Amino acid sequence: MACIVSILRYADPANSLVEWLQENWDNHGRRLFKCLFDALFPDDYSVQSSDSVSTPYASLGVLLFLLHEVDGSAAAAHEAALGKDTGATLSPPYQRMVAAAGREECDFWWRAGVLVLQSMVLGAKSLDEDELLPEMQRQMEDFDEAIEDTISEAFQDALLDHAVDSSADLVGGVEAIEAKWLRLELKKANSELQHAKDIAVRLRAELRKRHNQMCKMVSFLRIDSSPVVQQAMESLVSAGWKSVDWRSGYSLLHYVCECETQVDVVDLVATFCTDLADVEHKDGNGQRAIDYLEARTPRQL
Repeated sequence: MACIVSILRYADPANSLVEWLQENWDNHGRRLFKCLFDALFPDDYSVQSSDSVSTPYASLGVLLFLLHEVDGSAAAAHEAALGKDTGATLSPPYQRMVAAAGREECDFWWRAGVLVLQSMVLGAKSLDEDELLPEMQRQMEDFDEAIEDTISEAFQDALLDHAVDSSADLVGGVEAIEAKWLRLELKKANSELQHAKDIAVRLRAELRKRHNQMCKMVSFLRIDSSPVVQQAMESLVSAGWKSVDWRSGYSLLHYVCECETQVDVVDLVATFCTDLADVEHKDGNGQRAIDYLEARTPRQL
């Protein structure tokens, strides 16, 4: 492993290695990924000794190099990750990677699981194989929504960290400063996006609370001038205007504009219309609600 890492680090720019791997990929690709997965993602993280701490780091570096530099590597990684030839001693690599990506309390393996899975998905998207990406996604379907968001954010963050360090080491100057500025800007944008998501969650919760309150309050509502409106209120409050199938297109708004004597009741019904289309809706006679209202004399209101 140390030899491979050294070759990747000092080759300029590892062209000969990539060419050799490309030529011999069918014979060695899947087996190489299996060895790397087994070295990086153990079944039991508690048994990792301090003597072997460099092995997972080196394995991660080689894995990411192969996935990003070798054409078709995502397919071989997927075959190896299925674990068909893993044997009875280890669970399939996909299962171990998913478990690692959920270990937020263990920073290295969490980021390693996220990075490898994301790199495999990105590699699959670049291949002209219709079945590969859906099959990968099926293997990762145990992710909940929170972990899926984490994959994208952690992947961006880790790559930007690497880019900043590389820029500072290799070129320095303006390029490194620009990379750091972009990293800060992206982190700021991600923070603002998360803040907006948190606000949206709170607003949805508040909306559900208000809706439940209105549903409970409607039974206490009394509209003495119009029993028809009072009877319809429960459906409108609980399910909304769009849920009601108005007979012949003659809605409750048509009714109150034609028959109701209290302007406040007309205003109340109108507030349940969801958009202008509801207000302008024509019944079976081609009449809008406002047409019925305009046909009445002031004394009728």
